[in-house]
Amino acid sequence: MADQLLLIKNLSVSFSNDNCPIKTLNNINIPVNRSEIFANFGESGSGKSVSSLTILQVLTSPPEGYNTREILFRAVDEMIDL
Repeated sequence: MADQLLLIKNLSVSFSNDNCPIKTLNNINIPVNRSEIFANFGESGSGKSVSSLTILQVLTSPPEGYNTREILFRAVDEMIDL
């Protein structure tokens, strides 16, 4: 974990449609080490934008819920919980 720059653990996001939650992301885990390049790619509608916007905490409309979200970013020598 000393070289870990970013750690996303159990990221889940759901949106509401007619009072029925729809899971958009379900337990996504992304470890990124220093000097690594991470590419977020997939088919249309696979959750690329939702995962990226959630990690950056800039979703324009709040989703139904964030479930068991843990995003850790290493700044100098400590992990910061975003």
